[in-house]
Amino acid sequence: AVAAYLALSAQRPPDLERVNRLWKSVDAVKFYLSAEQCDALNQAREGIEEWRMENTHMRLQEPPLRPDSRMDITYWRPEGD
Repeated sequence: AVAAYLALSAQRPPDLERVNRLWKSVDAVKFYLSAEQCDALNQAREGIEEWRMENTHMRLQEPPLRPDSRMDITYWRPEGD
């Protein structure tokens, strides 16, 4: 979801329907995102919203993604390790 959103957000003009669907996918896994992923996604989202404002005179407001402090490396280890 992260890689797909970042790739799609770089396209101009962006496919806003796909962008919105992918953002929902990103939002569904936000617990697992690293600080670096959150930063990249927030920056990409801002670029989309700037394009949207320039071309449609509308802007969607979403709170920025932040890493969840409860997330740690144990979520990525297979059981028994």
